[in-house]
Amino acid sequence: MTLTQLISILRAKLPLIVTITVCMVATAIFLSVMLPKKYRATSAIILNYKYTDPITGASIPPQLMPGYMATQVDIISSNNIALEVVEQLKLDQNKELLEKFEDKTELKNQIADYLLDGLIVTPSRTSNIIEMTYKNASPELAATVANGFADAFIKKSIEFTVNPSRNAASFYTNQIEVLKKNLEKANQEFSDYQQQNNIVSVDGSLDVETARMNELSQQLVLAQAQLMETQSRQNNVNRNNEEAPDIATNGVVQGLKSQLTAAEAKLADVKTNYDKNHPEYIAAETQIEQLKLALKAQIKSATKTFSGNTSIFAQREYEIRNALNLQKQKVLSLNDKRSKLKILEQAVNAAQQAYNTASEKFTQNNFEGESNQSNITILNKATTPTAAYFPNLKLNVLAAILAGLFLGIAYVIGRELLDRRIRSVEDLESILEVPSFGEYPKFKLLAANLGAQKALTFKN
Repeated sequence: MTLTQLISILRAKLPLIVTITVCMVATAIFLSVMLPKKYRATSAIILNYKYTDPITGASIPPQLMPGYMATQVDIISSNNIALEVVEQLKLDQNKELLEKFEDKTELKNQIADYLLDGLIVTPSRTSNIIEMTYKNASPELAATVANGFADAFIKKSIEFTVNPSRNAASFYTNQIEVLKKNLEKANQEFSDYQQQNNIVSVDGSLDVETARMNELSQQLVLAQAQLMETQSRQNNVNRNNEEAPDIATNGVVQGLKSQLTAAEAKLADVKTNYDKNHPEYIAAETQIEQLKLALKAQIKSATKTFSGNTSIFAQREYEIRNALNLQKQKVLSLNDKRSKLKILEQAVNAAQQAYNTASEKFTQNNFEGESNQSNITILNKATTPTAAYFPNLKLNVLAAILAGLFLGIAYVIGRELLDRRIRSVEDLESILEVPSFGEYPKFKLLAANLGAQKALTFKN
């Protein structure tokens, strides 16, 4: 079938096609008027979600979290949110809804499923906006339920955020009590040990015993130096006797030596004038002997004095050394005790730090647990729709026209294929399979027919 033949067929059957189309349009209008109307209301929310990593504490943008928006859509479409809507709006007391359910068992779950059937959640592809559309025969209920889902989602999101913080705060409450007892115990052990051992400072900044040990060390060095000097001078005196510098410089010895020198000079003078049996000669010799004895006694006394000084310095050095050794042992024992005290102090610091950390965590989680702030904001509230989205009269009429034209054309073509008619020269040539020599115009044929009809009428 050529395009020309198709056009001729459609032209011949145009009234039938128009009739079918009109019937379809009339049916669409009738159905649009008779079918129950449905309304839809849409509420929009915006999510400003910030996620904090529990290990590093770093904030992760939601765009980097795979499936974030899909998760929020699933939450909104969950039975939990629907039940929250039923609770908030008290839909289990709505008479219109109750009439839809014959079985009254688990009524809230049935209503929640009914609400989810009319809910459409649409996330934005390029932003953090989610639209919630609810469809219902009642425009007021459609707007109310759409806003109810938005409010219920915000409430649940707050619970999802707050409940972990509250659980953590409850956990830290118990831990704080334990850590507080540990801290008190550590402090008590530290204080008891400090009092038992009379330790004032852990770091030794006020250590009297160490200072005393240092002082004894200095005294020992000084005593050893004095002892060495005294021993050296004594050895010199023992070797050189009266020629030793310490003996020679002795005032008494020098005086006796001067007297002895004078007595010897006097004896020499006496020798020139008198015989050895002369009283003056004997007296001079006697004086010299006495001076020599006195000098010898004085040198011996001075030597004993050096020996005594050496013994004194040796005894002093011995006593200082013993005192220093005892002080060292005392300081070593004190250092050992101070080391143990430092361990106890570290235990106190660790217990204090653990207690402070738990207190900070408790304060933070307790604050977050009491917070009612949400990172979800309602962008647009649903309003009561004034026009029904179904049935759409214009759309239905347009669809009916297209469907009527399609059905009319299909019917005409199908009928033409079953009952073929001659409508053009091409049809005649194709049926007879002979060429045509000419074509009588339609308007001339129509005029000839009219003329013949008039002649017959005139004759009659």
